[in-house]
Amino acid sequence: MTQPSTQTEEGTRPLAWLSSWPPEFTIASKARLTVAYIVSTWPSLSQTFVLNEVLALERRGLQLRVFSIKNPKGEPVHADARRVRAKVYYLALLRRWKPMLQGNLRTLWRHPGAYSRTLLRALLRPRWSFFRNFLQAGDLADLLFREPVAHLHAHFASAPASVTMLTHHLTGTPYTFTAHAKDIYFDSEPALMRSKIKNAKAVVTVSEYNRRYLMGLLEPLAKSKVHCVYNGADLSQYEYRPSGEKPNGLPVILSVARLIEKKGLGDLIRACQILRQRGRAFRLEIIGRGPLRRRLEARATELGITDRVRFLGARPQEFVREAYKRAPYSRSRVLSLQAVIATRFLERDVMRWGHSTPARKSAR
Repeated sequence: MTQPSTQTEEGTRPLAWLSSWPPEFTIASKARLTVAYIVSTWPSLSQTFVLNEVLALERRGLQLRVFSIKNPKGEPVHADARRVRAKVYYLALLRRWKPMLQGNLRTLWRHPGAYSRTLLRALLRPRWSFFRNFLQAGDLADLLFREPVAHLHAHFASAPASVTMLTHHLTGTPYTFTAHAKDIYFDSEPALMRSKIKNAKAVVTVSEYNRRYLMGLLEPLAKSKVHCVYNGADLSQYEYRPSGEKPNGLPVILSVARLIEKKGLGDLIRACQILRQRGRAFRLEIIGRGPLRRRLEARATELGITDRVRFLGARPQEFVREAYKRAPYSRSRVLSLQAVIATRFLERDVMRWGHSTPARKSAR
C-alpha cells in the first residue's frame, strides 16, 4: 500500500560510507538522495515529533519513503500528515503474510549468504517478535531492491530499529536510529541495544540522561556515535490569544496527554478537587485517550468534580493548537513526578488566571 510521491532530481554526489560497504552490495544512482524512514505506525496521533521531522526534511529537499511496521490504528489523523509527499509502505505481517513470504524468498535468492547469516542472528534470539522483525526486514530488503535508498533511519530503538538493523545486514544499506524513552529502558535488552548501536552509523536520543545511559552500554571507541538532539516544537503555533472569553465564565485548565499512569493525570484531578475546596472556579479539559479513562472518570466522580472535568478524547494537532490558543491557563503533563510538582503549583498559583503561561508539549 502506498501513497503518491513527488519525485526529486537524482543526486550525483558520492556517499562517504560507500568505501566501507561489503563488496556484494551496490547502490543505484537514483537512491543517492533518498532516505527510508522506518516507524512503528504511520500515521500516528501521538508521534507528532516524527511527522514534524519528516516534513522538515522534505522542506530541505530530501526525498523520503516511509515504512510502517504496523497498520494504522483508525485514530484521528493530523491535517499536517496530508502534506507529506513520501510514499508510505506497510510491513505488517497480518493480512499480507503471502507477499511478505514472497519478498523474503526473493531476498534469499538475491543474497543467499547475507540472508542465511541474518536468519541465524534472528534465530539466536528466541523471541517471536524478533523473528517477525526478520521477516519484515526480508520484505523491506525486497522493496528496496526495486526502489533503492541511500540510507535507513528508524524512529524508536525497539521494533523499528530491529527491522532496520536486520535490513542493514541483508542489504548493506547504512542506518541510524532515534531512541526515545520506553524503547530504551523497557522494550530492548541491553545486549540487543548494544548490537543495534554497534552496527549503526550514528544514534540520536532526545535527552542527555538517555545519551549517558546508552554510552554506558558501549565500549569507549563507540561512545562518540551517540548524540543528543532534543525534540522541538514551533511555539508560534501555540501562542495564547487573550480574547477575554471564558467558556461558561470559567477559566480553563488544559492538559494534553495519553491517559496512562506516567502522565500523572490522577494527581491533576486531585489537585482540581483541592482548588474546588478552596472556592476556586475553573474547568479542566483533558485531550487524549488511553486505558485509564474510565478510572480517571471514576476518580473525578469520587471526588465530586465531574461538573468541572471534561474528557475530550483523541484529537488531531490542529484541534490541540486551537485549544492552547484559547485556554486562559494551560499546563501539560510530562511525567508523573512533574504532575506532582504541578499539583503544588496549582495549589499555590492557580489564582493567576489572568496571566498566560507557556504551554509545554507532553512526552507522549
